Amino acid sequence: KDVWAKFKIMKTDGRTVFASLPVELFITCNNSVYNIIAVPQRVPSQTIRLSGSASEKIKKNVSVYGSMPLEKKVLALIRAVHTGEIPESFSVSVKNVPVNIYKDINLTLEKIVTMEGEGIRLKSYKVSLNPKSGLLKANLDEKEFLITALTRNTISVAFDKPLLEGKNSVSHLNICERTVD
Repeated sequence: KDVWAKFKIMKTDGRTVFASLPVELFITCNNSVYNIIAVPQRVPSQTIRLSGSASEKIKKNVSVYGSMPLEKKVLALIRAVHTGEIPESFSVSVKNVPVNIYKDINLTLEKIVTMEGEGIRLKSYKVSLNPKSGLLKANLDEKEFLITALTRNTISVAFDKPLLEGKNSVSHLNICERTVD
């Protein structure tokens, strides 16, 4: 389920020596073996998700969510993203892309999570006040975010908190939509 790789740091003659040789890791996940070559670098830690093939994800999602009504599937997807407990059978694409369409609000597409085989995806946006606008409070209205620059084939739009108050206030916008493959 989890793997951690940490490279050693040594002190030699008063100098700090960092590891420089690549390490080959073999990781088993869902009956598949992944070969990863880890090259030591002085960067922040990273999370890497391993998952099976698309057909395995589809089979798993259909077995768990196939008989649910659409509303319950959407709620399950929103809950998974909100809690950070995203099943391995969902595909996650991390974006962190600013979306500059509002002058008073900063909007960043953080990730797209797809429920494979169920035709549903969720776009998760981070929403905050633009400090340059001078605005200190904003009531967020879902209808204002139903635009083609953000979504098509929309199923639902929801904020975790609809009121931004103060310069450090943050909300998350979750837009669920039908996938068109």
